Parts: sequence; structure tokens; C-alpha cells
Amino acid sequence: VPAPGEPRVRLAEERDEWNRELLEPLEKAGVKLMSFGFLAGDAPAMMRGSRVAGVVQQLATSVAWRRLDYLVVDMPPGTGDAQLTLCQELNVDAAVVVTTPSRLAFADVVKGVDLFDEVDVPVVAVVENMARYQPPTADSRREAAAFVEARRDLLSDPAQAGRLVDDLARLLAAPRRVFGEPHARKLRDMWGIDHAFELPLARDLAHRGDCGEPLPLLPETDRSPEEAAALAVLDRLADAVILETSRPPLEPPDLAYDGAALLATFRGTTTPIDPADLRLACRCAACIDEQTGEPNPRRPPLPADLRPLRIARTGNYAASIDWSDGHRSLYPFKAFLPAYKQALADAKSPPAPQPPAQAPDSEESSNEAGSPAPRFESQLQN
Repeated sequence: VPAPGEPRVRLAEERDEWNRELLEPLEKAGVKLMSFGFLAGDAPAMMRGSRVAGVVQQLATSVAWRRLDYLVVDMPPGTGDAQLTLCQELNVDAAVVVTTPSRLAFADVVKGVDLFDEVDVPVVAVVENMARYQPPTADSRREAAAFVEARRDLLSDPAQAGRLVDDLARLLAAPRRVFGEPHARKLRDMWGIDHAFELPLARDLAHRGDCGEPLPLLPETDRSPEEAAALAVLDRLADAVILETSRPPLEPPDLAYDGAALLATFRGTTTPIDPADLRLACRCAACIDEQTGEPNPRRPPLPADLRPLRIARTGNYAASIDWSDGHRSLYPFKAFLPAYKQALADAKSPPAPQPPAQAPDSEESSNEAGSPAPRFESQLQN
């Protein structure tokens, strides 16, 4: 919602089905745009939550969008009225969460995933901005050369200055994770979100945004290495969103507790899972050391009568379980159901060429639904 701009918006010639006036969107390189900044100009945007929700609704439903391939909404930060209103007014297909690698920002990711789960909108990807700082190669070499030249008299062998410059420039140009390690592993372990992308903190990339020069429109010869790498990330993000929104969602397994085991039923096959095995497989920060990825040694032992109290689906690919020991765990379905993991991989792969149809062989048999399932530990290794 908040964005700088000039009030250049005009009314469209047509009206909507209720004969209401519509705003004409701006267009740049074939992309239609609308922002509150186009309406308010440079005036400060001081609005209460209810007003923000109304503005989002107007921008989404009172603009003459006409035929679109995709409608992408850049929401304001947070998990408030604007997001809820948009999800209520539109049939939102998917959400992409944009964050940074810091621990505090990851807490907001958790809130965002929970918010969209409440309104049945799947989170299909997460983008971490400023994931790393990539110093320009030319700057690194210039700084290395200046450093070595200023201390040349301290070198025992001045002939080695060139090699020292090369080594130092390589060290200065190495990517640096200024704000912390990425959260891709957590996203996969907790929610089954496989599409996690990193965008670097790059000077050239920020400069293009300040100048209003969209990166995809730049000729390849004008792109710096950092810009080319960032554009490749954006291409992969677009591919992931198209993939996730173009295929029907995979039917989630049914989960139930029969008093002795957790029963996961997927496509007619029921897999019994021991509650203790599943509880020990929790990958949250309280159970797993974030630095080593190993089980937290301070985790208390499990009670003998451990059982799930509440089992609920979370998003498209995960389940939330409240345990009798007071802990809540999130598990991607693919972490404990090999059949679901395989079906998910098949759904994300292009279809294989089909051989000519043949008459079925009556002697062939398929796997029985009641065939013994592998132990849970094996499923986790897979």
C-alpha cells in the first residue's frame, strides 16, 4: 500500500458490472500497475487499520485490470487487516512470503504462514532479502591492491605482491552473510516449503530500483554479475509460483489417533506411526540445535504415556500436532509418509511420455493397501 509516486491516475472508460467507475491502471513494459502512491502523490499516508483494509480492497477490485495472466499484490509488512481483507475479497491462489535471514524476521514468517493458513491460502515460496552481501569484484581488487601497495615496504619478498593482491581480493569478494544464516532448512522441516530463495544485498540492484529501471528489461550486456545472479533467482521464483498455482493441490493424508498409534491414510493406504518416534522427529528450535542440526541435548525425556491431543492440517503440505507433554510440533507430510513424498515429487516433475495403450494383464497385481509399512526412522532418512 505505501509507495511514493505522482497522482497520474485517471478513470477508465468502462464501468464494472454494478456500473461503478473504475480506475485506469498505469502500464510499463506490458505490466499494469496500481499503487496508493499514484493516488495520494507525496502526501503522507496516515491511515488506521480499517482504512488500510479499504484501500487494499479498492486497489484490488476497483481497477480496470481487464485480462491478466497474474495479479501480484505487494502487501504492506505485517499480518493485519490488509492481508485478511484481500484474502476475503479475492480468490487468492497462493502467497509468497518476503523476509530477511534474522531470527526476529523468521518469527514474522511463522505468523505469516499461520495467517494465510487461517484463510486457506497456501504459502508456496519464501524469499530472503539481503541474504548475503556480495562485494563487487572490481572494488575488492582495487581495495586489495591499495592495501598491499601501502604496506609494500613490510613485505619480505616484494615480488610476491601480485599473488598477495590476488589472494586478498578473492577474500574480500567472498559473499558474507551479514544478517545470519538462511532459513531454508527450517522452512522445509517445519512446513514442507521447498521453494526458498535468496536475494543478495547488492549495490547495483538497489541503484536500479532507485532509478526506476526494471532489472528484467536491461540488456544482458548492461547487467553486472550481481544483477544477473539476482535475475536468475527471480526467474526461478516465477517458475516455482507458476508450477504451484498451475497444478491441482495434492490431496493431504487423513491423520487420526487410535489410542496406540497415529494412523496416516493416503490414497487408500494406512501407515501406523509410533507417537514417540514422531515426537522425537520434531525439528523445531526447542528440539534441534540450530547450529549443528543435531537433537538438543537439553530436551527433556518423553513421558511414557505420550499421545497427541490435537491433530490439524497446516497449509497444503504439513500437519500441526499438540502433544500431551505440552509441546506443539509441525511436520511436513513428506517427512513421515514416503508415498506422499513420492506423489509430491511426481506432481512437480514434467509428465513422462506415455507408451501406446495395451490391454491390461490380469496376472499383474498392485501393492496391497495393507502391506507392512517401513519403520518411521527409515522414512525420515528417505
